[in-house]
Amino acid sequence: MTRAHERLIDPKRFLFVENLQWIAEYVVEGFIQGLHASQIAGSGFEFNQYRSYQPGDPISRIDWKLWARSDRYFIREADKETTRDSWFVMDTSPSMRQQGQEQITKLDYAKWLSCCLTRLSQLQGDYFAMVTSSTEPNIVQRGTGQEHWFRQLITTQKLDCTSSEHWKMTATVSNQLIDRPSKIVILTDGYQQVEELNQYLENINGKKHEVTCILINDSLDRNLPLDADTEFKDLETGEKIVLAKNNQFGYHDFFTEFREKQIYWLNSRNIAAVEVDTREPLDVAMLKIIKAHKSLRTLS
Repeated sequence: MTRAHERLIDPKRFLFVENLQWIAEYVVEGFIQGLHASQIAGSGFEFNQYRSYQPGDPISRIDWKLWARSDRYFIREADKETTRDSWFVMDTSPSMRQQGQEQITKLDYAKWLSCCLTRLSQLQGDYFAMVTSSTEPNIVQRGTGQEHWFRQLITTQKLDCTSSEHWKMTATVSNQLIDRPSKIVILTDGYQQVEELNQYLENINGKKHEVTCILINDSLDRNLPLDADTEFKDLETGEKIVLAKNNQFGYHDFFTEFREKQIYWLNSRNIAAVEVDTREPLDVAMLKIIKAHKSLRTLS
């Protein structure tokens, strides 16, 4: 990956780009190039060990399906395991509207990341699907291929934040649609009613699925500036609270403890927990997710 390409993967550069297809294709192309020295085996949106074709390599080792989808030659150096469907569960609750100092909302970042991950699935010929966590979930049924990916992009582009009372309905829809062991990737900030979210996670985790929970932070989550007494409104419940001037250290400790307990709860149930930040380059976030899932498979 060139330095110029790496700089462009900075999410701030995508703020005024409405074309999700361009974002995903651009990021994933650089991501694949950066994987040539990696050995990340698995299924779903994960890549095995690939590297660019070099003169002298046997033509029989070229992944022709990947060439047909990317117009680039790659050598496959490991066989994939049995593929599982990849289901992406998008949190569209009101707190996902939150944006840090970079003006990137958590929903924006979740959209970009999910489109990049499904692009990986599409390039490998894997099946993928999407459901949103809302009272009336948006659904993209399982499928594969470029046309199916385009349908997912169109649905993702239209997503907006809705009511916070949604995980029970999402659980019902998930139980109906995900009818065989699958990989389930949840993109959320984890700020919903904790009991409902945990019940949803317990439900899907008890059905031989491989579950990854991506916890999305932004710059204000850990570095909240308090130069004066400030009133805050809970985007999920509407409740208002006042934090005293210069109390950011107390807030920082509270948030850190909250996330640590959340991650411990997930890990204790063999759910891979990955923290990402809206300031984080998308290729870095993708690699963290794949590594976390690889560790999960090793433990299971």
